[in-house]
Amino acid sequence: VGQHIYLSARIDGALVIRPYTPVSSDDDKGFVDLVVKIYFKGVNPKFPEGGKMSQYLDSLKIGDTIDFRGPSGLLVYKGKGQFAIRPEKKAEPVLKNVKYVGMIAGGT
Repeated sequence: VGQHIYLSARIDGALVIRPYTPVSSDDDKGFVDLVVKIYFKGVNPKFPEGGKMSQYLDSLKIGDTIDFRGPSGLLVYKGKGQFAIRPEKKAEPVLKNVKYVGMIAGGT
């Protein structure tokens, strides 16, 4: 919990990379579950072409593959109020215990 992965694909000749947060458990081995909202072409006038990666993912067939890297992130929730936080990418994580957690969520 607290990590994300990057999916990458060549779409219309251009490399497209997008971050996604897995929703599967850290205990699950051999697969990762993602929730992806598909932004379709021609729906929102502000984004007439829709989402490049989301439409690409929607077009994949069983057996198709995609490149991804990760997990990535500076914060990992270990459970029971304990976080492992890296002050910098290459630093060792520092364990922090908390009693309460306030969360703010945002998205596009």
